[in-house]
Amino acid sequence: MLEQIVDDYLQLQGYFTIHNVRFKPSADHAEYVSSKDSVPSDVDVVGFNPALPPPRRRVMVASCKSWQGGVDRPRILAQLRDEAPNPVRPQWLRFRELWSPKWAEAFRARIAELTGEEAFTHAIAVTHLRGDRRLGRRSDRRALPERQPL
Repeated sequence: MLEQIVDDYLQLQGYFTIHNVRFKPSADHAEYVSSKDSVPSDVDVVGFNPALPPPRRRVMVASCKSWQGGVDRPRILAQLRDEAPNPVRPQWLRFRELWSPKWAEAFRARIAELTGEEAFTHAIAVTHLRGDRRLGRRSDRRALPERQPL
């Protein structure tokens, strides 16, 4: 349902969209581990708007999180940084395209392959946001590890 809402919104903004774009690290990557990296991940919605002139971002990428209990950004960020207990499944697996350098590299390469564009905007769409809404915004980038801009 959330994916469909994001898809409809992007189409109303003039984007062509595609769903469930799969990606995984290259087997040639120095840090590739077959037992951990051979199963692809996917990003929920990719939108491309060829009518937008540069320097506007013509590509929008959305990861949809429609978790029943909602998304608690401070708790998730603490788990990602190993400052809080992790659930059974490590939290970084849910955000691998942002958290793991080899997965981020594969993610960026797949989006570039699909759209022909190196630059894009990535958003996380949620059905329910929990916790302090002021935390985790662009101004709180110090919380994230150093990364190349998407």
